[in-house]
Amino acid sequence: MNHEMKNTLEEIKRENSALKGKCTTNYEAALQGLQEKLDSNLEMGKENNERKLDERKKVWKKEQEKEKVNFAEIVKQQVKEKTKDTVIQVIKEKEELVRDKVDKKKCMVIYELEEKRTQ
Repeated sequence: MNHEMKNTLEEIKRENSALKGKCTTNYEAALQGLQEKLDSNLEMGKENNERKLDERKKVWKKEQEKEKVNFAEIVKQQVKEKTKDTVIQVIKEKEELVRDKVDKKKCMVIYELEEKRTQ
């Protein structure tokens, strides 16, 4: 009986070793597949992140350009308003000069018309 148990034990050990070898091979293959999948997902994620970053940069640049245009328009508008205010102020200060110019524009000159002399 002791001899039978030794044989059975040895047979179990051989089967265990064979199973261990198969399992290890399958396990390593599965791990290798998972590692490859993980690496490819990392690469895809990296590419997606770079693409998203590029898109965000483009959006940011467009917003900056809009702000520049808006700023330029605001400056132009302020210059126009300031110029208008300055012209109005000059007109108010030099009212006589402006009136003379306006009155002269309304005048009419007739050539070869004799004027009566008033004394």
